[in-house]
Amino acid sequence: MTDFNDHRRSDDGFDHDDQQLRARVRRATGATPPTPPSVQQIEARLRRGSNAPAQPDFARRRLIAGLAAASVVGLGGFALTRRGKGDVSVSGADVADAPLPTGTPSQPTIAVTPAVSMLEVNIAPTTTVPLTRVIGDGMAGDDVTMIQTRLKELAYDPGEVDGIFGLRTQQASWAFQKLVLGVEQSKTSDEIDNDLWAAMQQHVLVYPRRPELSSTHVEVYLPEQVLVLFESGQPKLITHISSGSGEDWCEVVTIDPGEQGNEQGTEPLEKGICGKSLTTGGTFSFTRKLTAKTDPDGDGWREGSLGRMFQPVYFNYGLAVHGSGLVPKKPASHGCIRTPMHIAEYFPELVNKGDDIWVWDGAQEPEHYGPQQPYFDRRDPDWIPPSTTTSTTTTTTPDSTTPATTRPEATVPPTTQPPPAATTTVPAVPTSTTTG
Repeated sequence: MTDFNDHRRSDDGFDHDDQQLRARVRRATGATPPTPPSVQQIEARLRRGSNAPAQPDFARRRLIAGLAAASVVGLGGFALTRRGKGDVSVSGADVADAPLPTGTPSQPTIAVTPAVSMLEVNIAPTTTVPLTRVIGDGMAGDDVTMIQTRLKELAYDPGEVDGIFGLRTQQASWAFQKLVLGVEQSKTSDEIDNDLWAAMQQHVLVYPRRPELSSTHVEVYLPEQVLVLFESGQPKLITHISSGSGEDWCEVVTIDPGEQGNEQGTEPLEKGICGKSLTTGGTFSFTRKLTAKTDPDGDGWREGSLGRMFQPVYFNYGLAVHGSGLVPKKPASHGCIRTPMHIAEYFPELVNKGDDIWVWDGAQEPEHYGPQQPYFDRRDPDWIPPSTTTSTTTTTTPDSTTPATTRPEATVPPTTQPPPAATTTVPAVPTSTTTG
């Protein structure tokens, strides 16, 4: 079994313990793998004879360094291994002298479980179509259509390919930047420049961290705030998400019948509760889902102890993958996994009860936790139900036979309302207090 702690990683996110990996290759194949070319060597060979300027740090360091590491196997998130068609294809005179591994289709696949999703990158010089402008919010044109089409090809969902750069295309770009280029969630760009577009045009394939899971399964990477749905080992959907913020909270919530906290009820239940906004790492499977087709109200919205959810698919008690009009760059939910609304419209149809969903929290591997329970909410001790009253009796006149009763108003904690979503294309949403 793979030891998930046997990789030493440097501050730049790449695994530099080359000797361990080379030893694994040697044990698996009986051959000594060559030393991979350095980042500087590959960059120089790709640019030899060109006056093109070097790429910005985030694109050059993450992409080119990954390409150099990929020459052996599984280094730091870019894993280029023999997968039935021999080793990675490298062509062109500029890289012909690089000491690259050789192989045949008969040789086995060497898979070293990396700390991030495995990526396959073709490092041969690629003909790309440059952008002539920086694409930002609200811009339109054929170049935007080109970007949206490419994101669709890579399994990201920018929404309708309409040639307009809006929030959906922006969120798809965030997911690409975080998963492929390793950009921190808070530093993702809201625009697409020529360097980012050039990276999108590379041959990039994402493989699951746990290919042995159910044929259809979901992997959630909390550090990157990215969810990937795999089918038969191939990405079907890659999306930006927002998970639990880690904050403590106390709110008055409405819980629909059948939801946790009102399982046997026949009417919505209002109660004051406190909780902690945590998305727990671990190994889970989907247990149930609610869609507009199965929702008694017919709109797909559900009220739970963690807030309002659109077409939720549950996997850990009240925690669910669900749609929200507010899916910012940072974790912001009460513990659920928020997806953009247009993705939640069809996501429930892609998964079934029993399909695996594993969550990486960045601290331990999911197997370390197993099916870890969520942080359960508790009753707010300061909350007074609206129906609860306190009476006092005072005699107003000596001959009065009916005491006067005064009833103080019940106090209800103020409702916390999140800011409105930035998108202009979400369905009408009834007034809500929070979203999970």
